[in-house]
Amino acid sequence: MESVASMDAKDCQAMSDGVGDLPWYVDAGGITLCHRPRLYWVTWELLEGEGVAFGYGSDGSLPLQGEVSLQAQADNALYLESGWNMHQHRRLPTFTTSRPSPTPLKRPAGLRTCASHEVARWRADSHRFPPYQYKDENCLFNNSGEYRVPSVLEREVILGFPKDYTSQCMPKKEHGTTRHSDCRLTLLGNTWCVPVVAWLISNLLVVLGFMTKLCPQDIVDRLRPGQGRTLQRLLVRPPIRGSTSSYPSCPGLVQKLSSLVSLKGEDLLLQAPTEAPVKFHRSISMSWSSDRSLPPSSTGWNSLEI
Repeated sequence: MESVASMDAKDCQAMSDGVGDLPWYVDAGGITLCHRPRLYWVTWELLEGEGVAFGYGSDGSLPLQGEVSLQAQADNALYLESGWNMHQHRRLPTFTTSRPSPTPLKRPAGLRTCASHEVARWRADSHRFPPYQYKDENCLFNNSGEYRVPSVLEREVILGFPKDYTSQCMPKKEHGTTRHSDCRLTLLGNTWCVPVVAWLISNLLVVLGFMTKLCPQDIVDRLRPGQGRTLQRLLVRPPIRGSTSSYPSCPGLVQKLSSLVSLKGEDLLLQAPTEAPVKFHRSISMSWSSDRSLPPSSTGWNSLEI
């Protein structure tokens, strides 16, 4: 059973009986660019603090302990592809699974509230998501007046995952296909929001004495793509907006790096920590040219084996 906040009250009560406690309602919209209302059965104490507000009790629709409101600032530009924007003071609707179909599925949500051009946008995308997701107010837009739903990469980083986190869900020969994209979209439509879960678990680790308390803003800052303060964090969470710009060459740095090269060659591991485990590691073996009468700047590398 998914922990969606729209679940039936009887299902919610059955899960609560199994856990032995009532759930908390948390919507990710306060700390991310999209809504994601979910129920969380937490068996440890949740701590008050900056950016955290508690509302106790239920409106009667579901048996709840209450609602946790998390607040943090997120820079839209870090989560959207270059040239695209979203409406100010709004959050994108909850990301759903991808269900492309040549004909609409039964009772498509929000169809009656969509304008004709929004319905056309929905049909052009093979009815992949519910119609309300294609409304102008729920789409991204650019300066050319184009509108679209968020891409796979944007959904990944908005939900707190590193860019391309879901790319290994299918064999490499399937990468780049529509089927591969729909698989990734569906995985993201079924997942939790990483910053919310990180905050919930951080409360447990604080209670157990393993770490100091983090506010929602601390967690959002640590998960921002392309903003890591260390090389390792930057490599794990690269920016969504790729850049081809480079810094001007520095002769002093080039000379220093060249002096560190071994004539015997070195192996460079090409396995990122976010990639799926492989049977054989990929590496590059490099060495200088055997013609030592020529300087390295003239010969370059003479061996490049993958």
